[in-house]
Amino acid sequence: KPNEGFYLGRTITVEQAEELLRSDLRPAEITINSGIFEPLTQWQFDALVSLVFNIGSGAFNSSTLKGRINNKFTKAEIEEAWKRWNKVTVNGVLTVSNGLTKRRQDEVDMYFSIVSPEVKKKV
Repeated sequence: KPNEGFYLGRTITVEQAEELLRSDLRPAEITINSGIFEPLTQWQFDALVSLVFNIGSGAFNSSTLKGRINNKFTKAEIEEAWKRWNKVTVNGVLTVSNGLTKRRQDEVDMYFSIVSPEVKKKV
């Protein structure tokens, strides 16, 4: 971003990259912390942050998904609303993106996981 003082082609340290990522994720984290009233596991929080980082806080705040989570809708109803966020505009036409479809499925899988993703990796 222009105010970050970094530019394409410049080498940065791992620590600088991690700080940039933390800074970029903060708005999404704030959106989830201030907008979701149901208790979340760490991986549910992480899945929501991934979504909000991608679609933006404004879109999430006015989404059906947010309302369904806060109003304790069923898993199927939450999943259906989540998966709606898989489209891009191509030449002025709203089109399903295979990449976003996969990303949304990965987020849904993480959100509804009983065992944290970190534990699954070790098994």
